Formats: sequence, structure tokens, C-alpha cells
Amino acid sequence: MIGIDLLEIGRFEEAFRRRGEGFLRRIFTERELNYFYRLGPKRVVIAELAARFAAKEAVSKALGTGIKLLGSEGKVGVSWKEIEVLTKSSGKPVVVLSGRARKKAKKLGFKKVHVSLTHIKDLALAIALVEKV
Repeated sequence: MIGIDLLEIGRFEEAFRRRGEGFLRRIFTERELNYFYRLGPKRVVIAELAARFAAKEAVSKALGTGIKLLGSEGKVGVSWKEIEVLTKSSGKPVVVLSGRARKKAKKLGFKKVHVSLTHIKDLALAIALVEKV
């Protein structure tokens, strides 16, 4: 299975400016945010966060569920925080699934989820590729 997502970095940045840190806390886990808080408030951090946002979307598409907010009636998708995009010391992004995302992946026979991220001036792109058992 493959998932892909393309995001305008400016739209992500505008949402952050309007909603503040609460916007980030709704989407990213503490482990994800701790990595970026160490980097400081630079333009590249916004681009990196946007790429990881796109990665969460791409992974949800590979799962075939999409993102659904927790508490939404009748929604069977996964939540933002059930898909973590962490960073190895080498810089490689690593996906960690939990909750409904993990259950869905197990049900589909997924062994591992790989992601590739990139960003340029105005765009962030993420591709998720799933390895099956």
C-alpha cells in the first residue's frame, strides 16, 4: 500500500499562527514536539513540521482510513496522535503507530510503514510505503 500527501507550507504556517501551540498539540505527540522544540523557531522547523503533518496524512491514506478527529460520531479513521513520525539520530523519519492505527495496520497484515519526506520553498511532500508480512 502507498499513501502520498502534498501540503502548502504557508497554509500550515498560517494555521499555526492563528491557533498557536494548541494547533501543534492537537496534531503532534510530546515526543514529536520535543524534537522540534530543541531546534528553535526557524522557518525550517515549520517546513519540517509541515512535512511530518503530510506524513501523517500519507500514512492514514496507506491505511485506507484517513484522519478522523477523536470523538467524532461514526468516524472509524485514525487520529493525528496515533501516527507518530519520529527522527532517528541519522535523520531518517520513523513511523510509530498506536491505538486504532496500530490495530488497523495489524488487521491489514502490515509489517512496517516507511515514509519519505521532502520540502522545498513552498511545498512539503510525504510518501508512505507499507511493507506487508
